[in-house]
Amino acid sequence: MERGDIKLQGRGRPKKGSATLKLKDLGITRQQAHEYRKVSSISKEEIEAFWAKRAAEGKPPTRRTLLIHFGLKNVANDDIFVDTPLDDG
Repeated sequence: MERGDIKLQGRGRPKKGSATLKLKDLGITRQQAHEYRKVSSISKEEIEAFWAKRAAEGKPPTRRTLLIHFGLKNVANDDIFVDTPLDDG
């Protein structure tokens, strides 16, 4: 697969000595690529509205807060500690 002058890796195992572009060559980790794919599923309008909301609240918008807001990243909440030794209520 080629895009412009950049040859992207196709399916299957790359051939030895191939000049295919890898995430590492771009300075992107597998985790970042995974999160970027998730962000790409959100419409531009929704992202812009979220950024505006965060700015109005005086909070910095981040990729993590964006993913959490749209339910694309699992995070622990306070409910998981109810009825455990860590419950401070």
